[in-house]
Amino acid sequence: MRTCAIIVAVLAAAIGTLIATSPAGVTPAHVPSASPTTMLPPWPVFRVAIALNEFFEAAAVATRPPPVQIKSLATAYWQSEVAYSLTKSGIIDELGKAGGVTCAAVASSLGLVHDFACRMMNAGVGVKLLAEDAKVYTLTGAGDMLRADHPASLRDFMLMINEETKSSWRAAGNLKTKASGFRQAFDKEFWEWHSEPAHSMQMAQFDGAMKAFSGEMSGSLLSDWAPPTPNATVCDIGGS
Repeated sequence: MRTCAIIVAVLAAAIGTLIATSPAGVTPAHVPSASPTTMLPPWPVFRVAIALNEFFEAAAVATRPPPVQIKSLATAYWQSEVAYSLTKSGIIDELGKAGGVTCAAVASSLGLVHDFACRMMNAGVGVKLLAEDAKVYTLTGAGDMLRADHPASLRDFMLMINEETKSSWRAAGNLKTKASGFRQAFDKEFWEWHSEPAHSMQMAQFDGAMKAFSGEMSGSLLSDWAPPTPNATVCDIGGS
């Protein structure tokens, strides 16, 4: 009992220190409603949440038996495959458009095999992209960000990572050649392959993925930066 009290006291002291030392931050002159920056909580809450997340993650790693860690690593790609399938098949966008709906209705609307669609949607509940209540499915906050029309959509990133990027990583695991994983998988380097007219769709996905990242980075910079003048212009050069 005494040990528990000491642990609670230490945690309370640590949280108090984080709150007391948190910067006030700078409120940007204008934050578009669609900006990812609007998703962030105030500095004190953000710092406490990150600290608690890191603490519990470290505790989970420290108490996880080696066989469990290996099995988790070996099957980690299952979660990515579920997320990719829900995105690529249109299920995510259908749920975003229709709101609460049954898997039978989704399968019928998209022309999917009913049983497979329902199993994949149940798997989506397991990875916290979907929520289910009385056989009616909705998107979670994370799943919502995979919608094509979400202002901060990560759909293109999900597709890119699970298509050519995935093949490149598998090829790179060869470790017996100096060629890049991308060249091994596609016989050409990244930019050469993506610049070909036949791969314009993949190039557009890459552009979309980079755009999603630039929004987050720009938002984080503006949240703690005071512009030199009220009408200052900020230009993001680069990306893709």
